[in-house]
Amino acid sequence: MAHTPIVVEVQAAPGARTGSKPRPDRSNRLIHGDCLAVMQALPAECIDLIYIDPPFLTGRQHYSTLTESSRAEPYFDDRWPGGIAEYLAWFEARLAEMRRVLAAAGSIYIHLDWRTSHYVKCMCDRLFGYDNFRNELFWRRDVAGKGAKRTSRQWPRNVDSILFYSKSDQWTFRQPYVALDEQQQKVYRYTQADGRRFKTVMLGDYSAASIARMEAQGLIYVSKSGKKYKKYYLDEAMSTVDTIWTDIAGFGTRTASKERLGYPTQKPEALLTRIIEASSNAGDVVADFFCGSGTTCAVAQKLGRSWIGVDVSNDAITIAATRLAQAAKV
Repeated sequence: MAHTPIVVEVQAAPGARTGSKPRPDRSNRLIHGDCLAVMQALPAECIDLIYIDPPFLTGRQHYSTLTESSRAEPYFDDRWPGGIAEYLAWFEARLAEMRRVLAAAGSIYIHLDWRTSHYVKCMCDRLFGYDNFRNELFWRRDVAGKGAKRTSRQWPRNVDSILFYSKSDQWTFRQPYVALDEQQQKVYRYTQADGRRFKTVMLGDYSAASIARMEAQGLIYVSKSGKKYKKYYLDEAMSTVDTIWTDIAGFGTRTASKERLGYPTQKPEALLTRIIEASSNAGDVVADFFCGSGTTCAVAQKLGRSWIGVDVSNDAITIAATRLAQAAKV
C-alpha cells in the first residue's frame, strides 16, 4: 500500500543558508512515506550529502534490540519474495532518484553489508559513473569472538561496507584525523630536556637550505654518529583516518549502549559525525532516505547542517520525531 507523505517540522539547524533550492523556508523535514515518491517531488541537485542505511536483504523481520522491550511486533520487514532480483530493481529506482537530487558537487554514502554491497557497487558504477567511485569504507561494528561467532564455521561477519561516490569530479572532502593509539605512540622514543617526546625520520631529499632552517627551529636531531634526522613531536602528531574503521563501537558493546533507542539497525552517532564532517559544510543539506531512528538527522542538527529524513516505517518516524524534537531543544 502506498504511503501518503506526512511532514513533521523540526526546528531549523543553526546557521542554515537561506534561499537555497530545496526549501525556501529552510525548515528541516522528517517525512513518512516511500522515499521514491518523496524524492520525485524534490527539485534536481538540491541535496549536498546523502547517507543511506537501506534494507540489507536480510530475509527477516526486525524487532526491538532492547532486551527489556515488551514489544511483540517487528519494526520493519526485510523479506523479499522475489529475492535479490526484486531487491535490486527496487533499489535501482531509488538510487537513480538520489543521483538526480544530489548536487553537482555532492556525495553519497551507501551503507550495506556482505549480502549486497558488490551488487550495489556495480549498480552505482552505472548510475554515478565508474570514475566517480571514491572509495569503499569498512566499519567493524564489533570485535569478533562473541556468542555464535566463537564457534561458527566461517570468518565472523562483523564488518559493514560503506560505498562512497561523488556525482562529479568536484566534491567536498575534509580529511579526518584521530589521536595516536598506544602502539603508534611507542615510536616516539626520544625525550627532550623540556619533556617533549619525539621520533626521528631520515632527511631524504631536503635541500641544505631547508635543513639549515629546520636546525634553527630545533627540528633536527643529531645522532651519536653525527647523522642528522628530522624530529616529529608526539604532542603535534595525529593519525590519518583511513578506510578501515575500528575505532567506532557498534551497539554490541556497553560503550555505545547509552544511545540505543531499540530501533533495529540503528547506527552510532560517531559514525555519522565522521561522514558528515568529512563530506559537507555548515549549512549544507544532508539527506537520509531510510532514516530509521533519525541518527543522520540528529547529527546533522548538532553540526549545523539542514536535513531531510524519510522513512516508510511509522515506527521509525515516531522514534525519530521524538529524538529530533529533544535535540532541537539542546
